[in-house]
Amino acid sequence: MPKIAEINSGVNKKAQNLTTTQQKFSSQKSGQKARNMKSFLEALFQYSGDDVESLLKYFFNQSNFGKTFKKDLLEGTVNSIVTRLGILHKTCKMHEKRQWHSLVADLFSNKELRKYGWDVTSKARQTALKHGEKNGFGTKPVFETPKSKQKYSDEEIKEITDFFLSDEISRVSSYTFKKVVDALSGEKIDVPKRYLEYSISHCYMLFTIIVLE
Repeated sequence: MPKIAEINSGVNKKAQNLTTTQQKFSSQKSGQKARNMKSFLEALFQYSGDDVESLLKYFFNQSNFGKTFKKDLLEGTVNSIVTRLGILHKTCKMHEKRQWHSLVADLFSNKELRKYGWDVTSKARQTALKHGEKNGFGTKPVFETPKSKQKYSDEEIKEITDFFLSDEISRVSSYTFKKVVDALSGEKIDVPKRYLEYSISHCYMLFTIIVLE
């Protein structure tokens, strides 16, 4: 019966022979690649005790040799993803920028992002982080319509409307009409556009003098 040392010696010699006779994987033909991949997978299952996931995690995260491979493998993919996100960030509307920035704000510094072509500031980074924490990273911004703190009575609304529709304050456009919601009925109606004769601040002053006093 062969001794353990002899068996190990035979395995090592076989491995050495495989190394010397094999071409570089990138130069191998498809059939040879397929055979070698089959042998590789068989070895993974054998030496991991059918726990391939743990073996690969240890290889890429714990061993120095594996860490180098992991960095090289991921670097190209990460570069492409961050660059493409940067393009979306650059071409979107201003209020949408926080959506794309939030995806990378906690992973990359502004200095690192600028290397990928991002145009970002410290304030924008803080806004993106807050957006991600509150609404979810990468989610679309949601803006709530501000609610008026002061409610007006029907009589007050009519006073304001009559004031601005008076010929002394505004003039009617001859050709342009616009659909507006009637303040009292809530229905949409067609009304001609009107142009103010004075500035808003001057109209406010006249309103306080003519209507409120």
